[in-house]
Amino acid sequence: MAMAKASLSKLSLYLAVSAGAYFVGEAIAKHGLSANQAVKLVCDQFKPRGPIIGTWVMEHAMRYPDHDRLTYIYHGGFRQQVGYDLLEYEFIVDRKTGEIIEVTQIENDAAD
Repeated sequence: MAMAKASLSKLSLYLAVSAGAYFVGEAIAKHGLSANQAVKLVCDQFKPRGPIIGTWVMEHAMRYPDHDRLTYIYHGGFRQQVGYDLLEYEFIVDRKTGEIIEVTQIENDAAD
């Protein structure tokens, strides 16, 4: 009997998590990514190269002309340790689709 309750409890938890994930997915499809989701999306792509040291992102989406359409994007950046180098990047992510439109490495102006 206790085993049946434990299995039922696990099933209930699984269904609740699945339903929650579904509704979050629906919210993203309807309203787009949040700024934090955009940062996570980009950083997840770069993590295999080395640890992410710090991130920043503009909290409000900005208008961005993309060829023949106007889209809203998040602009942000991050630092990453790759070997002995600390690299800086800026990125642009489409708020609605989650597409990473651009990632640019920023040149460090090291003092000589």
